[in-house]
Amino acid sequence: MAGRRKDSRGYALYKGEYERKDGSYCYQYKASDGSRPCIYANTLAELREKEDKIKGLKYDGVDYATIKRLTVNDVVDKYISIKFALRGTTNMVYTDMYDKHIRKSFGKYRAFDVKYSDVKCLYYRIIKEGDIDVGTLNVIDSILRPAYRMAVRDRVLNFNPIDGVYGEIKRECKWKSQKREPLTEREQQIFFKYLEGSEVYRHWYNIFAVMAGTGMREGEITGLLCESVDFDKNIIIVKGALKYYKKDKEGKYKLYFEETKTPAGDYRIIPMFDFVKNAIRDELDIQELLGGCKANVDGHKDFVFTSRNGMPYTDQNLNLAIKRICAAYNREEEQTARLEGREPEPLNKFTCHVLRHSFCTRLCENDVNMKLVQKIMGHSKIQTTMNYYADITRDKELELFKVLPEVIKI
Repeated sequence: MAGRRKDSRGYALYKGEYERKDGSYCYQYKASDGSRPCIYANTLAELREKEDKIKGLKYDGVDYATIKRLTVNDVVDKYISIKFALRGTTNMVYTDMYDKHIRKSFGKYRAFDVKYSDVKCLYYRIIKEGDIDVGTLNVIDSILRPAYRMAVRDRVLNFNPIDGVYGEIKRECKWKSQKREPLTEREQQIFFKYLEGSEVYRHWYNIFAVMAGTGMREGEITGLLCESVDFDKNIIIVKGALKYYKKDKEGKYKLYFEETKTPAGDYRIIPMFDFVKNAIRDELDIQELLGGCKANVDGHKDFVFTSRNGMPYTDQNLNLAIKRICAAYNREEEQTARLEGREPEPLNKFTCHVLRHSFCTRLCENDVNMKLVQKIMGHSKIQTTMNYYADITRDKELELFKVLPEVIKI
């Protein structure tokens, strides 16, 4: 019986292992396609570590010859390409976020070589360099983690190094999401009274009044169609949302109309109060005087709210308008208060979403049925609606605490 082969240092060599003339090592194995690829290492210990990986992959039904050229970009691109449940604009958001933070650096790594610690370092680097919040990091994790999970299920990879990283970082960073405070009734009164009396900003009154009276999202209000407004039944049917996102083939931003249906396949219905109806009618009258809507977005031409040039607004337009309106009001209020010898009532900076938040808060304050609020707001989860009620309940508790000393006596 022939003795076991040994290297120049006297160490036994296993089947497929060879020492090369320069003192490095080679391991040759049979791949699933019948080829006999080789892997190389400077030391025998390093070689056997690589061998163990290959044997482990083979045991899991994964072919190393196939995956050794597979990059993180390859894994993610395949996942996004067959993620049919993603809406068009959501797909764009995912792709844009991935391109910005991952593709040109981490995305070029071999998918099989990525370790848990590598992903953790990546996430911390993104946090440090990008100054992003927990929501943005969650989007990135929502791309990488399911992409790797799909690769594992396809037996292209045998483990998912992304699992658990986001949760661990979230616990370590102790992120606190900034709570959006609704406008008080007094703040709403100040805002709309100023708009009504402003020569510069009066044209914004109608769209913000409808937002405050319906709780519609920015894209839903900018994408509101004339056919969606039923003046006889006093309802608004939310058929879609307007999205302003890149990119066409030239990388330019453009408008998209994205249909929005409930999980049951229906459109959301919102009650239309008198002041909302009046604001819409007034807007349509103004639009007619200016020559009507001139836009055509994915076949839709009858948008309720358009700028002076007949084109729909974007959410950026609306949020910038609010910022300027608040700044202008605060300047004027400070001067008026100084002349009248009183303290000014400033308006804190807020966004369109705060108008939606305020509408939902008013419903909850008046004990409107929780399921009805969920349907009106279009919350996919009842927990989101319950959070509003929880905030209102806490406020009411604090009010009751003030009167308890009069109730509890000895």
